[in-house]
Amino acid sequence: MFEPKISDQHNIDRLSQGLISHADFYFARYLATEGQVNDSELIGLFADLSQSLSQQHSCLDLERYANTERLLHLLKNCRCVGTEDRKNDQTKPLMLEGNLLFLNKFFQFECRIAEQLISRNRQVADVDHNRLKKLLNALFYSSPTTHASKHEVPEIDWQLVAAYQALVSHLTIITGGPGTGKTTTVFKILNIWSSLQINEVLPGDIRLAAPTGKAAMRLSESLARSAKTEENTALTAVDGTPSNTPERVVTLHRLLGYRPQDNSYRHNASNPLRVKLLIVDEVSMLDLAMMDRLLAAIPSDCQLVLIGDPNQLPSVEAGNALMDICYHATPYTESFAQQVKRDLGLLLPYEKSDHGLANAICRLTRSYRFSDTTGIGKAARAILDGSALTNNEDVVIEDLTDFSNDLSPLLAPLNEYLAAVDHLGSTPDELIRLFESSRILCPVREGPRGVLAINTAIEQRVTQKFQRDLWHSNSQNWLDADRDGDYYHGRPIMILRNDYHLGLFNGDIGICVMSSEKTGQGVAFRKPDGEIEIYPIARLPQHETCFAMTIHKAQGSEFNHVSLVLSSDLSLAQQSLMTRELLYTAVTRSRKSVTIFGNPHEIEDALLRRIMRSSGLGSRLETVIEGQRNT
Repeated sequence: MFEPKISDQHNIDRLSQGLISHADFYFARYLATEGQVNDSELIGLFADLSQSLSQQHSCLDLERYANTERLLHLLKNCRCVGTEDRKNDQTKPLMLEGNLLFLNKFFQFECRIAEQLISRNRQVADVDHNRLKKLLNALFYSSPTTHASKHEVPEIDWQLVAAYQALVSHLTIITGGPGTGKTTTVFKILNIWSSLQINEVLPGDIRLAAPTGKAAMRLSESLARSAKTEENTALTAVDGTPSNTPERVVTLHRLLGYRPQDNSYRHNASNPLRVKLLIVDEVSMLDLAMMDRLLAAIPSDCQLVLIGDPNQLPSVEAGNALMDICYHATPYTESFAQQVKRDLGLLLPYEKSDHGLANAICRLTRSYRFSDTTGIGKAARAILDGSALTNNEDVVIEDLTDFSNDLSPLLAPLNEYLAAVDHLGSTPDELIRLFESSRILCPVREGPRGVLAINTAIEQRVTQKFQRDLWHSNSQNWLDADRDGDYYHGRPIMILRNDYHLGLFNGDIGICVMSSEKTGQGVAFRKPDGEIEIYPIARLPQHETCFAMTIHKAQGSEFNHVSLVLSSDLSLAQQSLMTRELLYTAVTRSRKSVTIFGNPHEIEDALLRRIMRSSGLGSRLETVIEGQRNT
């Protein structure tokens, strides 16, 4: 076996200094051996690639090096590095494209995703546009005759445009911040799509999914609320067609038929889903691997609608697919703008473009929940702009140096919930409702202001308050199940692992309740239909206390109040988490008010950091190869 003749002393030194990990070191040594590499710069580059992947980049950008040209020359002549123009190189462990160095599998992910998205970006052939206009007018109360007089330019209703795109296209990507009407638009798309079908819509024709159980439940709840509004009856009255939406939203793992025994999926390119309309929410959470897996499992004639906010935190795994998709300007073409003018009476901005996703992306810009000039909306706008974050009527910044001796600032939003817990007559429904009204969010789990420390501190306080000894004496069955001494009335827990048999998923929140004549003994969860179900403690999958939770875990959730606890004295790895996207995601989890516990320097540092993951996906989508898109 080939052994590098030179010593990889550079990597050894970096390893001893903590600049690279053991995984990075041995990854580089393995590639040097396989590729018969004895250049110290190249071996160091291999370690940098490994480190870059561990930081969720999909590749290593060589522009960061002063000697880029020399490195490119070395890579192009390296046995373990392939290039796209050399077809026999597709099986090499590394791939070089321009100035980007990929691990082969991430290169293949990006290529397939781009190819799938571009090939799906085409219009549906047999849409009844006259009927479509009638249905859109019924739900949006917008038409050429109601927008404005013939001498006025009607204001663009982007929800209407987004719905139109989804109903006439095989691919639509709807983006927007909280409160911009993404879920409302989804509800209208579902109803109009059902009404457009000449034949009866069969079970399974329409599917809805989200990356996590929590996000799936929230979409289900939002659609259920929309179904109770007068908009639903408006369509029925005009078209005679009642609402026809799926009974539930499922996780992507469930949609694709995840098989944990061999870590595989039932649905793939060889066995695609049987679905005609698929809507996926919270797409910002999707990593490259899951996006690739999803697109491969969708039949080519399916109408796919992707929903998300690209300004939120990206996936916890490699890639930032939604941001890559939306990063470059994606205009409307003149022909599509003319079509919209004929059907909707709206004048869309357009330009000449050969972008692969032209006409596919619609950005909802008007927030119906927040104002850009006041409260949470003003704070969110400032965060996205990187501007100074200041106190206003709904956002308060407090410099919390130490909460170990005084928990009252953190407990204040929970007082109503804690009072209900103290009153044993409170129902599980009431406890869940009160607990879900506020949440403590943290950037990290570890450290003095992390999730674990805050949960421990709060638990020590509340278990004393609720007289735990009396609890045990009143419930021997509960005591038997309380093997670790962790369960008490009112303890909030979060599920950490999906359990498809119980219907509990990662991120689901439940409340421990004691037995009574009316309620069972165990942990109460609210199901997507709004009903409360109580599960025995012994049957629960892995879980933990969640008075506080990480901001990543809170994605897909909303609360009336958010307490954001920023951390100081962080490691370099933890500091990299304190970003503008993290602040934006945390602040916009709230509907009404936010308290940020952190000093101005911590906030200022976070505003200066952006999540910029190296990727080639955005560039691959910029230009359509002639003949690639089927128009």
